[in-house]
Amino acid sequence: MPCISYTYLHVLCPACGATRALTSLMRGDILMSLRQNAALLVLIIIALMWYIELVLRIFGKNVKLPLIHSVWFYVILGVVLIAYLVLRNFIPEIAPVGTRAGLGINYN
Repeated sequence: MPCISYTYLHVLCPACGATRALTSLMRGDILMSLRQNAALLVLIIIALMWYIELVLRIFGKNVKLPLIHSVWFYVILGVVLIAYLVLRNFIPEIAPVGTRAGLGINYN
């Protein structure tokens, strides 16, 4: 099913390619997952870091990963993700494969 945002506005939404990225990741194809939607993999890694901290805390280990507790990390991450999500509308090489914007499958 084509993306509604891209079909009517010709703009890739932040979730464009996320399903294909997750499917590629589950197959073990990390590079294709990054090609489809790099933001998804970054957010999964951050969620895993938070989860590891939580599990360690449950077992009595008070481990804090300094990266995920830094405000500057999230500010920089937010700026980079927004830049990536905007730029992939203008640079076909970083647009998801399988969309009209990306290099690959055309729906026409």
